[in-house]
Amino acid sequence: MLRNGEELRGNSGVIYKVQKKLREGGMGVIWLAKSSEGFHVILKSPKLDGENDDIKIEKILIENDFLSNLSHPNIVGYLDTIRHVYYEKRFPIIVMQFIDGDRVKEMYWGNPASEDEAMSIIVPVLNAISYLHSMNIIHRDIKPENILMEDRKPVLIDFGAARSGYKEAELVIGTPGWAAPEQLNGSAPSPQSDIYSIGALIFYMMTGKEPRSYQLDDGRLTVDPLSLNMKMPRKMSEVIKKCLDINPSFRFLTVTEIRDYLIAGENLEGNYSGMPRIIICGEAVPLVTDSYTIARDRTQGGTGLANIEIMEPGPVFYISRGPPSSGYLLLQKIGYEWFAVDVNTGNGVFVFKNSQWARLEKNNPKRLEDGDQICFGYNAVQGPYMPFLYKKY
Repeated sequence: MLRNGEELRGNSGVIYKVQKKLREGGMGVIWLAKSSEGFHVILKSPKLDGENDDIKIEKILIENDFLSNLSHPNIVGYLDTIRHVYYEKRFPIIVMQFIDGDRVKEMYWGNPASEDEAMSIIVPVLNAISYLHSMNIIHRDIKPENILMEDRKPVLIDFGAARSGYKEAELVIGTPGWAAPEQLNGSAPSPQSDIYSIGALIFYMMTGKEPRSYQLDDGRLTVDPLSLNMKMPRKMSEVIKKCLDINPSFRFLTVTEIRDYLIAGENLEGNYSGMPRIIICGEAVPLVTDSYTIARDRTQGGTGLANIEIMEPGPVFYISRGPPSSGYLLLQKIGYEWFAVDVNTGNGVFVFKNSQWARLEKNNPKRLEDGDQICFGYNAVQGPYMPFLYKKY
Protein backbone atom coordinates (compact mmCIF):
# COMPACT_ATOMS: atom_id res chain seq x y z
CA MET A 1 0.00 0.00 0.00
CA LEU A 2 2.85 2.39 0.87
CA ARG A 3 6.04 2.59 -1.15
CA ASN A 4 9.64 3.09 -0.13
CA GLY A 5 10.52 6.75 -0.67
CA GLU A 6 6.86 7.91 -0.52
CA GLU A 7 6.34 11.14 1.41
CA LEU A 8 3.27 11.63 3.61
CA ARG A 9 2.13 14.70 5.52
CA GLY A 10 0.82 14.39 9.07
CA ASN A 11 -1.85 16.52 10.71
CA SER A 12 0.96 18.42 12.42
CA GLY A 13 2.42 19.45 9.04
CA VAL A 14 5.50 17.24 9.45
CA ILE A 15 6.50 15.19 6.37
CA TYR A 16 7.30 11.47 6.81
CA LYS A 17 9.36 9.65 4.18
CA VAL A 18 8.73 5.90 4.07
CA GLN A 19 11.98 3.91 4.22
CA LYS A 20 10.98 0.25 4.47
CA LYS A 21 8.38 -2.23 5.64
CA LEU A 22 9.34 -3.77 8.98
CA ARG A 23 6.63 -6.38 9.46
CA GLU A 24 3.11 -7.32 8.46
CA GLY A 25 0.34 -8.95 10.46
CA GLY A 26 -3.18 -10.04 9.70
CA MET A 27 -4.67 -6.59 10.30
CA GLY A 28 -1.85 -4.04 10.05
CA VAL A 29 1.52 -3.19 8.54
CA ILE A 30 4.46 -1.55 10.34
CA TRP A 31 6.79 0.78 8.41
CA LEU A 32 9.99 2.63 9.24
CA ALA A 33 10.00 6.27 8.14
CA LYS A 34 12.04 9.41 8.65
CA SER A 35 10.45 12.70 9.62
CA SER A 36 11.27 16.07 8.07
CA GLU A 37 12.51 16.98 11.55
CA GLY A 38 15.32 14.45 11.15
CA PHE A 39 14.40 11.44 13.33
CA HIS A 40 13.04 7.97 12.66
CA VAL A 41 9.42 7.08 13.39
CA ILE A 42 7.12 4.08 13.09
CA LEU A 43 4.07 4.19 10.83
CA LYS A 44 1.20 1.76 11.36
CA SER A 45 -1.32 1.36 8.55
CA PRO A 46 -4.18 -1.10 8.04
CA LYS A 47 -3.44 -4.07 5.81
CA LEU A 48 -5.80 -3.52 2.89
CA ASP A 49 -5.91 -6.64 0.74
CA GLY A 50 -9.62 -6.97 -0.07
CA GLU A 51 -10.42 -9.11 2.98
CA ASN A 52 -12.47 -7.30 5.64
CA ASP A 53 -10.88 -3.98 4.69
CA ASP A 54 -13.64 -1.94 6.32
CA ILE A 55 -13.11 -3.78 9.62
CA LYS A 56 -9.35 -3.13 9.42
CA ILE A 57 -9.98 0.56 8.85
CA GLU A 58 -12.39 0.64 11.79
CA LYS A 59 -9.76 -0.96 14.01
CA ILE A 60 -6.97 1.43 13.02
CA LEU A 61 -9.33 4.34 13.73
CA ILE A 62 -9.92 3.01 17.23
CA GLU A 63 -6.24 2.28 17.88
CA ASN A 64 -5.37 5.81 16.75
CA ASP A 65 -8.08 7.08 19.11
CA PHE A 66 -6.54 5.18 22.03
CA LEU A 67 -2.92 6.13 21.43
CA SER A 68 -3.60 9.80 20.76
CA ASN A 69 -5.07 10.09 24.25
CA LEU A 70 -2.27 8.31 26.12
CA SER A 71 0.84 9.82 27.63
CA HIS A 72 3.08 7.68 29.83
CA PRO A 73 6.87 7.18 29.86
CA ASN A 74 6.47 3.38 29.58
CA ILE A 75 3.91 3.40 26.75
CA VAL A 76 4.97 3.88 23.14
CA GLY A 77 4.66 7.56 22.27
CA TYR A 78 2.01 8.77 19.86
CA LEU A 79 3.41 11.49 17.56
CA ASP A 80 0.99 12.26 14.76
CA THR A 81 -1.78 11.03 12.48
CA ILE A 82 -1.60 10.89 8.68
CA ARG A 83 -4.98 11.05 6.95
CA HIS A 84 -4.56 8.77 3.95
CA VAL A 85 -6.63 7.76 0.93
CA TYR A 86 -6.06 4.47 -0.91
CA TYR A 87 -8.43 3.43 -3.71
CA GLU A 88 -11.09 5.81 -2.32
CA LYS A 89 -10.80 4.36 1.19
CA ARG A 90 -9.97 6.95 3.85
CA PHE A 91 -8.18 5.95 7.04
CA PRO A 92 -5.50 7.13 9.47
CA ILE A 93 -1.88 6.03 9.53
CA ILE A 94 -0.56 6.22 13.08
CA VAL A 95 2.83 7.85 13.61
CA MET A 96 4.60 6.49 16.69
CA GLN A 97 7.89 6.72 18.50
CA PHE A 98 10.65 4.54 17.01
CA ILE A 99 12.38 2.43 19.66
CA ASP A 100 15.71 0.99 18.62
CA GLY A 101 15.95 -1.60 21.36
CA ASP A 102 15.64 -5.28 22.20
CA ARG A 103 12.41 -7.05 22.95
CA VAL A 104 12.03 -8.67 26.34
CA LYS A 105 11.15 -11.86 24.43
CA GLU A 106 14.67 -12.18 22.99
CA MET A 107 16.44 -10.95 26.13
CA TYR A 108 15.18 -13.70 28.45
CA TRP A 109 14.58 -16.72 26.22
CA GLY A 110 16.42 -19.50 28.10
CA ASN A 111 18.04 -16.82 30.27
CA PRO A 112 16.15 -16.11 33.53
CA ALA A 113 16.44 -12.60 34.95
CA SER A 114 17.85 -11.80 38.35
CA GLU A 115 15.44 -10.30 40.88
CA ASP A 116 16.89 -6.78 40.47
CA GLU A 117 16.82 -7.00 36.69
CA ALA A 118 13.26 -8.30 36.67
CA MET A 119 12.04 -5.61 39.06
CA SER A 120 13.62 -2.88 36.94
CA ILE A 121 11.38 -3.97 34.06
CA ILE A 122 8.27 -5.29 35.79
CA VAL A 123 7.59 -2.29 38.06
CA PRO A 124 7.58 0.30 35.22
CA VAL A 125 5.39 -2.02 33.13
CA LEU A 126 2.99 -2.34 36.07
CA ASN A 127 2.89 1.45 36.32
CA ALA A 128 1.99 1.67 32.62
CA ILE A 129 -0.79 -0.92 32.91
CA SER A 130 -2.15 0.73 36.05
CA TYR A 131 -2.35 3.98 34.06
CA LEU A 132 -4.26 2.22 31.28
CA HIS A 133 -6.70 0.67 33.72
CA SER A 134 -7.31 4.05 35.35
CA MET A 135 -8.48 5.21 31.91
CA ASN A 136 -10.74 2.17 31.50
CA ILE A 137 -8.48 0.60 28.86
CA ILE A 138 -7.62 -3.10 28.88
CA HIS A 139 -4.50 -3.89 26.81
CA ARG A 140 -5.31 -7.61 26.28
CA ASP A 141 -1.99 -8.49 24.62
CA ILE A 142 0.67 -8.10 27.31
CA LYS A 143 3.56 -10.41 26.48
CA PRO A 144 7.38 -10.22 26.23
CA GLU A 145 7.18 -9.58 22.48
CA ASN A 146 5.26 -6.35 23.14
CA ILE A 147 7.77 -4.82 25.54
CA LEU A 148 10.79 -3.05 24.01
CA MET A 149 13.78 -1.69 25.90
CA GLU A 150 14.71 1.93 25.22
CA ASP A 151 18.13 2.02 26.83
CA ARG A 152 17.13 0.61 30.26
CA LYS A 153 13.50 1.71 30.11
CA PRO A 154 10.75 -0.79 29.17
CA VAL A 155 8.12 0.49 26.74
CA LEU A 156 4.78 -1.22 26.17
CA ILE A 157 3.73 -1.36 22.51
CA ASP A 158 0.98 -2.74 20.25
CA PHE A 159 -2.52 -1.62 21.18
CA GLY A 160 -4.08 -3.69 18.42
CA ALA A 161 -6.10 -5.79 20.90
CA ALA A 162 -6.96 -3.02 23.38
CA ARG A 163 -10.50 -2.46 24.58
CA SER A 164 -12.46 0.30 26.31
CA GLY A 165 -16.21 0.17 26.62
CA TYR A 166 -17.42 -1.19 23.28
CA LYS A 167 -14.29 0.08 21.53
CA GLU A 168 -11.79 -2.62 20.71
CA ALA A 169 -8.94 -2.21 18.29
CA GLU A 170 -8.74 -5.80 17.08
CA LEU A 171 -10.95 -8.84 16.62
CA VAL A 172 -8.13 -11.10 17.82
CA ILE A 173 -8.62 -11.50 21.55
CA GLY A 174 -5.20 -12.58 22.74
CA THR A 175 -2.28 -14.93 22.29
CA PRO A 176 -2.56 -18.46 23.75
CA GLY A 177 -0.15 -18.90 26.64
CA TRP A 178 -0.21 -15.19 27.44
CA ALA A 179 -3.90 -14.31 27.32
CA ALA A 180 -6.32 -15.05 30.16
CA PRO A 181 -8.65 -18.04 29.71
CA GLU A 182 -11.71 -15.78 29.67
CA GLN A 183 -10.28 -13.89 26.68
CA LEU A 184 -9.78 -17.06 24.69
CA ASN A 185 -13.13 -18.66 25.48
CA GLY A 186 -15.22 -15.58 24.71
CA SER A 187 -16.15 -14.66 28.29
CA ALA A 188 -15.95 -11.17 29.74
CA PRO A 189 -12.51 -9.49 29.57
CA SER A 190 -11.58 -7.22 32.46
CA PRO A 191 -8.49 -5.66 34.05
CA GLN A 192 -8.01 -9.07 35.70
CA SER A 193 -7.38 -10.41 32.19
CA ASP A 194 -4.33 -8.16 31.94
CA ILE A 195 -3.28 -9.33 35.41
CA TYR A 196 -3.23 -12.93 34.16
CA SER A 197 -0.92 -11.81 31.34
CA ILE A 198 1.30 -10.03 33.85
CA GLY A 199 1.72 -13.34 35.67
CA ALA A 200 2.69 -15.01 32.39
CA LEU A 201 5.20 -12.22 31.69
CA ILE A 202 6.83 -12.60 35.11
CA PHE A 203 6.88 -16.40 34.67
CA TYR A 204 8.79 -15.96 31.41
CA MET A 205 11.29 -13.47 32.81
CA MET A 206 12.01 -15.55 35.92
CA THR A 207 12.23 -18.96 34.21
CA GLY A 208 13.33 -18.18 30.65
CA LYS A 209 10.49 -20.43 29.46
CA GLU A 210 7.11 -19.76 27.86
CA PRO A 211 4.24 -20.54 30.22
CA ARG A 212 2.17 -22.33 27.58
CA SER A 213 4.31 -25.45 27.95
CA TYR A 214 3.25 -25.63 31.60
CA GLN A 215 -0.47 -24.86 31.23
CA LEU A 216 -3.50 -27.08 30.80
CA ASP A 217 -6.00 -26.26 28.05
CA ASP A 218 -8.02 -24.18 30.53
CA GLY A 219 -4.97 -22.02 31.37
CA ARG A 220 -4.27 -23.67 34.71
CA LEU A 221 -0.58 -23.72 35.70
CA THR A 222 0.76 -27.26 36.20
CA VAL A 223 4.10 -26.50 37.86
CA ASP A 224 5.45 -24.50 40.77
CA PRO A 225 7.57 -21.78 39.11
CA LEU A 226 10.22 -22.26 41.81
CA SER A 227 10.93 -25.75 40.46
CA LEU A 228 12.09 -24.17 37.19
CA ASN A 229 14.41 -21.65 38.85
CA MET A 230 15.40 -22.30 42.44
CA LYS A 231 17.05 -18.84 42.58
CA MET A 232 13.69 -17.15 42.07
CA PRO A 233 12.50 -15.20 45.13
CA ARG A 234 9.49 -16.91 46.71
CA LYS A 235 7.43 -13.73 46.44
CA MET A 236 7.89 -13.80 42.65
CA SER A 237 6.61 -17.37 42.55
CA GLU A 238 3.62 -16.41 44.73
CA VAL A 239 2.80 -13.49 42.45
CA ILE A 240 2.95 -15.71 39.36
CA LYS A 241 0.62 -18.33 40.86
CA LYS A 242 -1.91 -15.78 42.07
CA CYS A 243 -1.95 -13.89 38.76
CA LEU A 244 -2.37 -17.13 36.79
CA ASP A 245 -5.40 -18.35 38.72
CA ILE A 246 -8.06 -19.33 36.17
CA ASN A 247 -10.73 -17.57 38.27
CA PRO A 248 -10.39 -13.80 37.67
CA SER A 249 -11.70 -12.89 41.14
CA PHE A 250 -8.97 -15.01 42.81
CA ARG A 251 -6.16 -13.12 41.06
CA PHE A 252 -4.71 -9.87 42.28
CA LEU A 253 -7.54 -7.40 41.92
CA THR A 254 -5.45 -4.40 40.88
CA VAL A 255 -2.05 -3.89 39.32
CA THR A 256 -1.18 -1.69 42.30
CA GLU A 257 -1.55 -4.71 44.58
CA ILE A 258 1.01 -6.63 42.52
CA ARG A 259 3.46 -3.73 42.59
CA ASP A 260 3.05 -3.16 46.32
CA TYR A 261 3.56 -6.83 47.15
CA LEU A 262 6.64 -7.12 44.93
CA ILE A 263 8.19 -4.02 46.49
CA ALA A 264 7.15 -4.46 50.14
CA GLY A 265 6.22 -8.16 50.23
CA GLU A 266 3.74 -7.61 53.04
CA ASN A 267 0.19 -8.45 51.96
CA LEU A 268 -0.42 -10.96 49.20
CA GLU A 269 -4.19 -10.43 49.43
CA GLY A 270 -4.15 -6.63 49.09
CA ASN A 271 -4.99 -3.83 51.49
CA TYR A 272 -8.76 -4.35 51.56
CA SER A 273 -8.96 -8.12 51.96
CA GLY A 274 -12.03 -9.07 53.98
CA MET A 275 -13.80 -5.78 53.23
CA PRO A 276 -16.58 -5.56 50.60
CA ARG A 277 -15.24 -3.55 47.67
CA ILE A 278 -15.50 -2.98 43.96
CA ILE A 279 -12.63 -2.96 41.50
CA ILE A 280 -13.32 -0.21 38.98
CA CYS A 281 -10.98 1.63 36.60
CA GLY A 282 -8.03 -0.22 38.09
CA GLU A 283 -8.76 0.88 41.67
CA ALA A 284 -10.14 -0.93 44.69
CA VAL A 285 -12.97 1.10 46.24
CA PRO A 286 -13.92 -0.16 49.73
CA LEU A 287 -17.66 -0.05 50.41
CA VAL A 288 -17.66 1.73 53.77
CA THR A 289 -21.04 3.50 53.61
CA ASP A 290 -24.44 1.97 52.91
CA SER A 291 -24.88 3.08 49.30
CA TYR A 292 -22.96 4.25 46.23
CA THR A 293 -24.12 5.59 42.90
CA ILE A 294 -22.13 4.91 39.73
CA ALA A 295 -22.77 6.52 36.35
CA ARG A 296 -20.97 7.65 33.22
CA ASP A 297 -19.22 10.99 33.21
CA ARG A 298 -21.65 13.87 32.59
CA THR A 299 -20.07 14.69 29.22
CA GLN A 300 -20.85 11.12 28.16
CA GLY A 301 -24.46 11.10 29.26
CA GLY A 302 -24.15 10.60 33.01
CA THR A 303 -25.98 12.40 35.80
CA GLY A 304 -23.04 14.50 36.94
CA LEU A 305 -24.10 13.66 40.50
CA ALA A 306 -22.81 10.10 40.97
CA ASN A 307 -20.40 9.12 43.74
CA ILE A 308 -18.26 7.39 41.09
CA GLU A 309 -18.12 8.56 37.47
CA ILE A 310 -16.50 6.55 34.69
CA MET A 311 -15.75 7.47 31.12
CA GLU A 312 -14.33 6.19 27.87
CA PRO A 313 -11.08 7.84 26.77
CA GLY A 314 -10.96 9.53 23.40
CA PRO A 315 -13.40 11.31 21.11
CA VAL A 316 -14.99 8.18 19.57
CA PHE A 317 -17.96 7.11 21.69
CA TYR A 318 -19.83 3.85 21.30
CA ILE A 319 -22.99 4.26 23.35
CA SER A 320 -25.19 7.22 22.53
CA ARG A 321 -24.29 10.29 24.54
CA GLY A 322 -27.68 11.94 24.48
CA PRO A 323 -28.56 14.52 27.12
CA PRO A 324 -27.46 13.90 30.71
CA SER A 325 -29.80 11.23 32.05
CA SER A 326 -31.26 10.57 35.47
CA GLY A 327 -30.16 6.92 35.33
CA TYR A 328 -27.46 5.33 37.45
CA LEU A 329 -26.36 2.09 39.08
CA LEU A 330 -27.03 1.96 42.81
CA LEU A 331 -24.96 -0.29 45.05
CA GLN A 332 -26.92 -0.66 48.26
CA LYS A 333 -26.25 -2.47 51.52
CA ILE A 334 -29.29 -4.27 52.92
CA GLY A 335 -28.58 -6.04 56.17
CA TYR A 336 -25.19 -7.68 55.71
CA GLU A 337 -25.41 -8.08 51.94
CA TRP A 338 -24.78 -5.78 48.97
CA PHE A 339 -27.25 -5.41 46.12
CA ALA A 340 -27.11 -3.88 42.64
CA VAL A 341 -30.05 -1.77 41.50
CA ASP A 342 -30.69 -0.38 38.01
CA VAL A 343 -32.20 3.06 38.54
CA ASN A 344 -33.45 4.17 35.13
CA THR A 345 -30.28 3.55 33.08
CA GLY A 346 -30.83 3.78 29.36
CA ASN A 347 -28.70 0.79 28.36
CA GLY A 348 -29.40 -1.50 31.30
CA VAL A 349 -27.28 -2.96 34.10
CA PHE A 350 -26.10 -6.56 33.72
CA VAL A 351 -24.54 -9.04 36.15
CA PHE A 352 -22.43 -12.00 35.00
CA LYS A 353 -23.88 -15.13 36.63
CA ASN A 354 -23.92 -18.77 35.56
CA SER A 355 -21.62 -17.99 32.62
CA GLN A 356 -23.94 -15.40 31.09
CA TRP A 357 -24.86 -11.75 31.40
CA ALA A 358 -28.29 -11.27 32.97
CA ARG A 359 -30.07 -7.92 32.79
CA LEU A 360 -31.42 -6.50 36.05
CA GLU A 361 -35.04 -5.50 36.31
CA LYS A 362 -35.43 -1.75 36.84
CA ASN A 363 -35.49 -0.74 40.51
CA ASN A 364 -35.36 -4.40 41.62
CA PRO A 365 -32.33 -5.11 43.87
CA LYS A 366 -30.14 -8.06 42.87
CA ARG A 367 -27.98 -9.60 45.60
CA LEU A 368 -24.29 -9.70 44.71
CA GLU A 369 -21.98 -12.62 45.34
CA ASP A 370 -18.22 -12.63 45.70
CA GLY A 371 -16.56 -12.26 42.30
CA ASP A 372 -19.61 -11.02 40.40
CA GLN A 373 -18.92 -8.81 37.40
CA ILE A 374 -21.29 -5.92 36.68
CA CYS A 375 -21.53 -3.83 33.51
CA PHE A 376 -23.43 -0.80 32.18
CA GLY A 377 -24.66 -2.33 28.95
CA TYR A 378 -24.29 -5.60 27.10
CA ASN A 379 -24.35 -6.58 23.45
CA ALA A 380 -24.13 -10.18 22.27
CA VAL A 381 -21.59 -9.22 19.59
CA GLN A 382 -19.59 -6.52 21.36
CA GLY A 383 -19.81 -7.97 24.86
CA PRO A 384 -20.01 -6.10 28.19
CA TYR A 385 -19.70 -2.33 28.38
CA MET A 386 -17.31 -1.11 31.10
CA PRO A 387 -17.45 -4.11 33.46
CA PHE A 388 -16.23 -3.95 37.04
CA LEU A 389 -15.83 -6.51 39.82
CA TYR A 390 -17.50 -6.94 43.23
CA LYS A 391 -15.47 -8.62 45.97
CA LYS A 392 -17.18 -9.62 49.20
CA TYR A 393 -14.10 -11.11 50.91
